[in-house]
Amino acid sequence: MKNELGHRGAKTRESATLAKVGALQGAMKQLSSGNTLQRASAAAWLGQHRSRTAIPSLLKSLRDTNGEVRMRAVESLRMFPDDNGTILLSLRPLLRDREELVRIEVAFAMGAIGSNKALPWLRSALKDRSPLVRSYVAGALGILGDRFERVFLLKLLASERSATAMIGYFSALYNLGIRGALVCLVGLGKTADYRLRISVANNVRNIVEDGEDRKLVLSAIPLLLANETEASVRDAWNLCRRKFILRRSRSK
Repeated sequence: MKNELGHRGAKTRESATLAKVGALQGAMKQLSSGNTLQRASAAAWLGQHRSRTAIPSLLKSLRDTNGEVRMRAVESLRMFPDDNGTILLSLRPLLRDREELVRIEVAFAMGAIGSNKALPWLRSALKDRSPLVRSYVAGALGILGDRFERVFLLKLLASERSATAMIGYFSALYNLGIRGALVCLVGLGKTADYRLRISVANNVRNIVEDGEDRKLVLSAIPLLLANETEASVRDAWNLCRRKFILRRSRSK
């Protein structure tokens, strides 16, 4: 009986493995489909399942004619370890992609990959015409950079006029050790565009770890919400507040 059960278990595992291989091969084949939606879905699926066999196919999809497919391929490639730098090097040209969302995803991916080789490419990308791209590029520099990046970002911040881009600059400078940048970031929580107010709350929630800085934010939240009419903004700050309070209770 034991041998029979063991045999059945082995066959079940073998069948599951074959099914996974079949699904993987099917997804890679779909990257060449004439249907844009199928190619984009396949690129996203391959990132979720993280089989390194898919990397060459995803790299090829970075040259797809459709921006959604390129963006999904970038999004998936950042899930893989970039041992030999091939992924990072392949992403570099897409910092100049015609689609804004692709450029944003590339900046985010470079920060996630974590290689200093991307620093000069990201510095150049801070000249991007899109404030949102500049925000994400600055954020990546804040993850990868050092003292030199602080000076570089401060210099460019002096001529930056977009509140959208400033969110990324202040977040990056805070990550690079300038605590006063947090006050400037929180101050953008009063900007007129409610979408930017949500972005400020989300950035603050994601970057602040220091206990004293959490206290500062917690004291500012009631003032930020005093006359707030947008429910989505209130939700974002309340989520931030809950996270910080939970962290405080755990540290006691």
